[in-house]
Amino acid sequence: MKFGVKNFDDEKFFDYFVGKADFFEVQAIRGNDYSYLQKYVEKGIPIIVHAEHQGFGVNHCDPKKERVNLESIAFSRGLADKVNAEFIIVHPGRIYDKDCSLAYFIKTFQKINDPRIVIENLPQSIDRSFFSPAASPDYIKYILDNLGCGFCFDINHASRSYGENSLGFEVFCKKFLDLKPVHFHLCGEKDNRTIEHINLRDSELDIELVKRILPCDANVTLEVSIDEKEVEKDLEFARDKLG
Repeated sequence: MKFGVKNFDDEKFFDYFVGKADFFEVQAIRGNDYSYLQKYVEKGIPIIVHAEHQGFGVNHCDPKKERVNLESIAFSRGLADKVNAEFIIVHPGRIYDKDCSLAYFIKTFQKINDPRIVIENLPQSIDRSFFSPAASPDYIKYILDNLGCGFCFDINHASRSYGENSLGFEVFCKKFLDLKPVHFHLCGEKDNRTIEHINLRDSELDIELVKRILPCDANVTLEVSIDEKEVEKDLEFARDKLG
């Protein structure tokens, strides 16, 4: 099992984890200068690109945001070219109104047709302010069948979504695993009704369950804090508890 660290854009943070993390995951924020990533490429450190999501004004289900959506994914693909990224992780988006649709997302990404695209499962809305078309195994399977892309399984997003189902959490996770994820996201959590990237060591998440469901050859990004010392402790914890 391999473990990576994630940051939006912090050279000092990534420098700290050279020789410690197995890979880096970086958020591709339009306009930022990521030229410093080249030194990690030269060291042979794999880099995964995560495209902008709703926090950056992107919603791939919403045609009203077409310009920003396309600019965002173009920037991510360009960065992936520069760092030889195997994967570009994408949030499918949210449905807020009648203009938004999963069909629009699928049509857009069929045109983009980039084999590096990897779709991440998302949490369902707790307050019903939106609908997530990527919160269940059935929806993810539908997307994968239509795009022929890869799948990034976010265990904590699943933790917040499984309450919508009659299945137990482990069974729910195994339905996602049947879709053969090529990458994994993991963080700590105190309450599965909120998504906060807290440390694994402080988590209420059942680590033994996580160990049971993670494949032994999984590549796992730790989406924890951005405090270097704390993340380093979580890396050690993950390797000790999960393999």
